[in-house]
Amino acid sequence: MNRQSWSWVGTLAALILVSVLYAVLPWRTMQPSNGFLVAFAFTFGLIAAGALVLWQVTRYRSGRGRGAAQLRGLATAMWIAVLFFSGTYYSLAVNDPGQMSGSLHTRLDALYFTMSTVSTVGFGDITASGQAARAIVCLNIAFNLVVLALAVTTIRELHRHRA
Repeated sequence: MNRQSWSWVGTLAALILVSVLYAVLPWRTMQPSNGFLVAFAFTFGLIAAGALVLWQVTRYRSGRGRGAAQLRGLATAMWIAVLFFSGTYYSLAVNDPGQMSGSLHTRLDALYFTMSTVSTVGFGDITASGQAARAIVCLNIAFNLVVLALAVTTIRELHRHRA
């Protein structure tokens, strides 16, 4: 197997790994009573997800990474950010049911809500009703506007240079 094939295998393995971790983490048992701890963990996760995407964008724009391999790294970083928000919504819904209105009861529901927020579709069947949930959705939207928009712009540049 050549180097490019191994790169695809590594990307696929990374995507599967983070998706499986999302699926098996014991979100229902994570019920810290300390609000400060929850805020700290969320802030750390938000900064880490943003830094991961921005690191990939910086690598691409600085010329240290080009082509399909860099595009796969950027897409993987974006997927990790989506899973981070999805896990946050799921944890919030199961630990404080009054925060989310609608049918957010499973991890798939949380992923669906996150994907509809990221894509700005927002069907309205699941909504943030509590103040904490609304604050997280606001941060998710700001994250999308700044970090993910930068990533999408970078991806478009890749295709523009190829054309």
